Amino acid sequence: MTNRHIPPPPPAERLAAWALDDQERDTRLGDLEELFRYFVQVHGASRARAWYRRQVLLLVILALVNNTKWSCIMFKNYLKSSFRNIRRSKGYSFINISVWAWAWPVAS
Repeated sequence: MTNRHIPPPPPAERLAAWALDDQERDTRLGDLEELFRYFVQVHGASRARAWYRRQVLLLVILALVNNTKWSCIMFKNYLKSSFRNIRRSKGYSFINISVWAWAWPVAS
């Protein structure tokens, strides 16, 4: 094979950069690019691009699942702490909820 520089597909690379956290972006993208260059040498450019796109798709799916999972966990914790605060201070909670319920139809 020739030793020319074939870059990874730019849209897939941007999508992978969007899906990764700031802390791990450079490391993971570097690893993906290194494996991409290996695949170009062994299997050719078209198969390497297909492999890269598949890896990015899996990365995005895992990032979405992970973000959704942690969002649900945080929402559950917010509900728990809200109900605990309502139970502890019933008077303030009643005032806040009644003011919110009174002002809500006016705001929308």
